[in-house]
Amino acid sequence: MIKIKDAIAEAYEKSGHALSVELNVRNQLMVGWMSEAGLRRQEVTSLHISDIQAIKHSETLNYDKDVTLIPIVVSRETKFGKPRVVEVEASLIVETLNFIEVERTEFPNHHKVKTVFVSASVGEGLGEIKPGSITNLIRQYEHVYADATPHALRRFAISRRATLLYRIERLKTKNNQKYKIDELAILNEITGFFWA
Repeated sequence: MIKIKDAIAEAYEKSGHALSVELNVRNQLMVGWMSEAGLRRQEVTSLHISDIQAIKHSETLNYDKDVTLIPIVVSRETKFGKPRVVEVEASLIVETLNFIEVERTEFPNHHKVKTVFVSASVGEGLGEIKPGSITNLIRQYEHVYADATPHALRRFAISRRATLLYRIERLKTKNNQKYKIDELAILNEITGFFWA
């Protein structure tokens, strides 16, 4: 993931595009939502500003905690139309809020769409990013990571999630909040996360 994110940053640094900084931030965040939250392409492209801003005003967003997982309801363009709750680290929410307030406003049609991630294309009816654009973006970096696909990012998110849950369990046993690490609970949660 680090190699893919570095390659994205390098590509936009060299591009000379008028929105190179903004595009870099946008694309890094889209990859973040797929590789950390396990969102599918359609879920990323339909993530609304209101979904993120609702968290900004909730008591769950704690900027100071090391491992803070923030629940967010994903209800648009989900598999079988079924809403699901994903938990992401507070840092991803904060970075997304910053993008909405700063970089997103530089995109030409940002005011016309309600989704977080907007297109840099200019023209009537433009502004929304299509799921296929995410596939094209990620496949550009197959030279960095051979399995650079949206589904590979989702698999990465599942591994990352398992590691994070194990870390939380370890902290609980270390602080005597639990007798032992509940590996079955971690497995059940990961299974649910994968099939959601």
